[in-house]
Amino acid sequence: VQRLSNVDVVKSPFQFVPISDVVGGSYDTDYLVDVIGVLTGVGSEREITNQNGSTTKLNVIALEADGHKIQCTLFGPYVDELNTFIAAGDYNNAVVIVQLAKAKTFQG
Repeated sequence: VQRLSNVDVVKSPFQFVPISDVVGGSYDTDYLVDVIGVLTGVGSEREITNQNGSTTKLNVIALEADGHKIQCTLFGPYVDELNTFIAAGDYNNAVVIVQLAKAKTFQG
């Protein structure tokens, strides 16, 4: 830690919505959402084939905040970033920010 002089502190680019609002149904899913939580689970990487025949990687992660849980599906290069992070080793109590995500209910 070091002291810096004459540095402007800019406003945060995030507008976090509590996970409880997203999963509780009170969040308007017409808008993109920023959420933050502790990483509590990582699924298995899969590939899906799009209608145009190209394939895309996906993986599902679980986040928890204030006793509420949510699952987030990561696609494409975000799966590679997740794999790199997991391979580095120490991911216990990792805090994850998901910015500008589409919130929707899938299979209940």
